[in-house]
Amino acid sequence: SDQSPDDVTEYAQGPFDDPSFRRAIAHVMDRTKICRDLCYNAVKPSSMPFSPDSPWFDASAASSLNFDMEKARAA
Repeated sequence: SDQSPDDVTEYAQGPFDDPSFRRAIAHVMDRTKICRDLCYNAVKPSSMPFSPDSPWFDASAASSLNFDMEKARAA
């Protein structure tokens, strides 16, 4: 298929058309708690779609979206 992520994911409508809103949502997600409480630690928390073992994993990008309520409020 020749689809790009933009073809598959709809960001053209509000509120997801606002990058600040998407960033705030990313900071509100407590991935560690989700992995612990919902997945019983069967998965590792990550803000990236790739695992740390993947060559496409970007550690600096992954840590830039950690759970942080202050950053979420500021976004």
